[in-house]
Amino acid sequence: MSLKRVNRLGRTFSFRLNLWYASIFTVSTAILFSLLYFLLSGAIVRKDREVIEARRNLDLNERLLELNQNNYRIIKARVTEGASAPLEQNQL
Repeated sequence: MSLKRVNRLGRTFSFRLNLWYASIFTVSTAILFSLLYFLLSGAIVRKDREVIEARRNLDLNERLLELNQNNYRIIKARVTEGASAPLEQNQL
């Protein structure tokens, strides 16, 4: 291929049209993947926060359940020992 033919190729309408098409396709694909990346990363971060919050609530509920069980054991032990019921102590 001679240099004259290469220069002429760059000036043809079909070459310019193909170059524009390739450029627009590349830019739109990059924009699409960027948008997809940000949407997916936001969804993952949101889901992680939900999981962490659920773990926190579960830990809190487990602690409250343990405290209630301990209180129940204490009250049951006092009643079984023959001590007065807790409600009677509060009324005195």
